[in-house]
Amino acid sequence: YKQPAFDQLAFDGAKEKLVKKLGYPEEVLDFEYDHTRWARGLIIDTQRGNFLKIDRHKYVRVAYHGMDEISSSTRKLLYSKTFNKVMSFTEKSFVNMDTLFQFVDAQLFALLIQLKDKGEHEFLDFKTYEEMYRQTREC
Repeated sequence: YKQPAFDQLAFDGAKEKLVKKLGYPEEVLDFEYDHTRWARGLIIDTQRGNFLKIDRHKYVRVAYHGMDEISSSTRKLLYSKTFNKVMSFTEKSFVNMDTLFQFVDAQLFALLIQLKDKGEHEFLDFKTYEEMYRQTREC
């Protein structure tokens, strides 16, 4: 099948469900899908709303919160607790993006994070990042 075309259908369907069935703001319908932004191998931290690129030693090389890159100092503060302790990234709040099908979820989740962080929608103020991710997956 044609990946971007199929993904666009899934993305549009998920947006509709989030708004019409779960009560998310109408602004979600304006979200656009960009399949070029994502790559397999990323890790989603659903608790914090972050997307992580780690190296083979499980060191977080690059991190984004939603669509915004996290500064080096903040990234190290969040993911390098102690020098010798390596995070496993296997807890339930970490999701490995190991299939192309997860690109749709990642794009939608990242855009929802941006919308929530703007603080303009009371509906989103009461949702955790984990809840938003779970609902994105359900749609």
